[in-house]
Amino acid sequence: MTPEEYDGPDASNFVKVVRKLRKRLRQIQRLETCGRDLTTEERIKLECKNNIQRELREILAEINRRDESFNSSVDVNKEINLETDKEDSHELEPDDQHEEKLEKEKDCVFQNNEYTESVVVAAPVEQTNVTSSKVKRKILHEWKSLPMFTKELEGHHDIITSVDCDGNWLVSGSQDTSVKVWDLNSMDEVRNMTGHSGCVTCVQILNNCESDRIWKVNSMEFKLLVDADGETLLNKQKLLLTSSLDCFIKLWVIPDGCCVKSIYIFSPLTAMLYSSNLLFTGTDSGKLVVCDILSGSLVHESIIHTQEISSLKWHCNHLVTTSFDGSVKVWEATCDLHETAVSHMLEMEHLFTEVLSVNESSGLIAGRHIHCVVSWNDKLIIGDDGTNLKVVELDSGNITRYPNHKLCSGFTNSMFTYKNMLFATSYNVDTGNGAINAICHN
Repeated sequence: MTPEEYDGPDASNFVKVVRKLRKRLRQIQRLETCGRDLTTEERIKLECKNNIQRELREILAEINRRDESFNSSVDVNKEINLETDKEDSHELEPDDQHEEKLEKEKDCVFQNNEYTESVVVAAPVEQTNVTSSKVKRKILHEWKSLPMFTKELEGHHDIITSVDCDGNWLVSGSQDTSVKVWDLNSMDEVRNMTGHSGCVTCVQILNNCESDRIWKVNSMEFKLLVDADGETLLNKQKLLLTSSLDCFIKLWVIPDGCCVKSIYIFSPLTAMLYSSNLLFTGTDSGKLVVCDILSGSLVHESIIHTQEISSLKWHCNHLVTTSFDGSVKVWEATCDLHETAVSHMLEMEHLFTEVLSVNESSGLIAGRHIHCVVSWNDKLIIGDDGTNLKVVELDSGNITRYPNHKLCSGFTNSMFTYKNMLFATSYNVDTGNGAINAICHN
C-alpha cells in the first residue's frame, strides 16, 4: 500500500499495512540479534529493512499531511501497535501520568568535537504522593544542566551483545565472536581475545574476592601459564568469564587476554551469572546449567523454561530467570551457596525452590520476548518487546506498567541500575534509532 492508495477516512487498510510492516521489522531485528549464521532467505529479509522503514515513514507522513485530525481520532500509536491491543486495554500510567514523565532536552552539547543529544526521563518508577512537583522539576532541571558526552569505541565488526566494567577496564563481547578489553582512562583497545567460535553472549568481570578465591584453588594449574611477556600469571588478579553460543564458558586473565580455563556445556549458552563459586548458565532450549567454577564439574541441569533463557539475575537470596517464552521465574536458594559446591550432581530441590512465576496469567503478553530484568528498590523491573517497563512486586507478583518509549513501536533489551537511577534502552522499531532513558527514584 502506497501513500497514494490511502483514501483518507477509511483507516482500516492503513492500520493493517502499518501493523504488517512493523511485524516484519521486528522479525528482522530478531534475526539481526540471533547470533547464528543466517540462511539465504533470512539474509534477503535483512536486505529489505531500509526499504520497509522508508515505506513506513512515507505512509505515516502522508497520513499526517492529508488529515491532521486522523491521529487524534484513530490514535495511531495505540491502534497500530503490533500485538499490544490486549495490553493497551489495561496499561497503567502512574501518578496522573507523571506531569513531567518524559522530557527531551533539545539543547545539543559540543565539546572536543563530540556531540550528544540528552534524553531524560524524569518519571519515577514507583508511585508516590510525597514527591512534590517542585522536587520533580528540580531533579529534571539538574539532569538538563548536566553535560553529557559520548565516546564511540570502534573495534567490533558486529552487534555488541554484552559489556561489563570494573575499575580501569571495560570488556565487550560481540556477535563477531571476539571479546575486547578497553582502557577506560585512554579509551583505547588493549586486548582482542578470539577464543570463541560463536557469538559471545555474556561477559562478567569477577571482583577481587572472587578472583582471589579462584587463583588460590587453581594456583598450581595457573603456574604453568604465562603472559605475552613470559611472566607467570600468579600475581594477576582480574579474572573474566565469558559465555558463547559455541557452548563454551571461558575464564580469562585481563588485561593480558590469556584463557586459563574452558568448560563445555553441550548447549548454546544465552545467559550467564557467577555467584559464590557457582556458575549459572542458561541455554537456548530453556535449560539451567549450574557448574562449580573451581573444579569445573557439573552440579545441576534442568529445563526451567520452554524457550531460550534470556537473563539470569541474583536478588538477595533468590535467582531470577527470564525467557523468550514470556515468563519470569523467581527461585529461592535451599542451600548455603557460599559453601564450596559438591562435585556430584544435585537435584533442583537441593538448590532452589520456585517461589514466583510471572507469566500470561499474571498480566504479561503470551509469547512476548522478555530480554532483561533488574532488581531495583525491592522490585523487579522487566524489559521486553512491549513499549512499557513492567514493575513486579515480589511478594504478590502484581505488575504495574510504566512507559519507556515515546512511540508504541519500541522495545527494551537492556537495563542498568546505579544508586537511585535506572537506565533503560529504548529502541524504535520504525526508524531503527535507539536511546537511553534515565529514570530517577526519589
